[in-house]
Amino acid sequence: MADRALPIIFLNLSGEMIYVIQQRLEAQNISEDKSRKVIQDIISTMLNDQFIKELFEPQHMYSRSAMQSVFEKLVHSSIMRLNSNSMSKLYDLMLMVFKYQVINCENYEEILLVTLNHMDAIRNCAIPYPELKDKIENVYSLLISNYKDMPREDYECLYKCIVVFLQDLNIRVSVLMKLGLQLPNGEIIPCKNKERWNANSAKFTYKSNDNIPVSKIQNEILPSNRFEIDGDRGTTLGTNIYVQSALLMSKRTDSPPQINAADSIESDNCQALEEITLLGRLIGKYNQPDFVPEIMLCANEEKEETYLGTCNKDNCSFVSINASQVGQAELEQISNEFPVTEERKERNDILELLDIAEITSQQ
Repeated sequence: MADRALPIIFLNLSGEMIYVIQQRLEAQNISEDKSRKVIQDIISTMLNDQFIKELFEPQHMYSRSAMQSVFEKLVHSSIMRLNSNSMSKLYDLMLMVFKYQVINCENYEEILLVTLNHMDAIRNCAIPYPELKDKIENVYSLLISNYKDMPREDYECLYKCIVVFLQDLNIRVSVLMKLGLQLPNGEIIPCKNKERWNANSAKFTYKSNDNIPVSKIQNEILPSNRFEIDGDRGTTLGTNIYVQSALLMSKRTDSPPQINAADSIESDNCQALEEITLLGRLIGKYNQPDFVPEIMLCANEEKEETYLGTCNKDNCSFVSINASQVGQAELEQISNEFPVTEERKERNDILELLDIAEITSQQ
């Protein structure tokens, strides 16, 4: 099924591209007329009859770089223009969100439902343009006729081809990290549903003595109403993840976290203790890992003792800082071990330095 993976990958990435472009047009306050013109031009080019016909022909999968070139031409078919850096960022974002969706499919067949979710979004964007209706219905028809009744073994092969296309991609994406769907190293976090599917997938294994048609077993996994144009896909994978992110950030803004004063004080005390312990080790006096520093806030030890006597040691915790001159000689000896030679350098204004850096980067 490697020769039939291209339409699935292209349509899913196209849906993600539409999501990103919509989000950026809104964020930059682009006028509604220009925004609609951009979306209309991109969808019209994307669903060109001749292009779609060739897309669904069995063929070898494109490389990621070749696919990026296709999307670059697609984006520039509108009045919008992106430089190479912006295009690379857009493409990386499309790939990583699609990878998250692929990894979290509960079964191999669900990749078709993810594709239909993306097509639903494209169809919703094209509602104001009647001339695109037939083009979109044609794509739905091709998807259903080519993939709905495929044997599960073919779906498994198709899924693995998509995984190969996305392998070795660990680009950190802010929208995924905000939603807790990606680790700091770029790795996608599988959801619990995927684990549940793996645990229960044995009941869908096809055996030679079952005497049950493949299509019947497959329909138990994916009901036929999932494939209707207005049907319920049964999954949120492939829907607009930026809407979810915006809702999450809105909730966080509306209800700021409550900070416990006692926890805050305890945290500050622990941090101060760690910093002073580190200072003691750096100056070479304390090398023991279990060292607890004594810090006295008064240079006069008698005043310090008087103050300590008035405190209830059971009810308050404190650290003593020794500010006397007892350790002065030792500190002077250590500082002498680090000779510093003064060297006069020509003073440069910071704006001049920035100009020099910009000129150097352009060379």
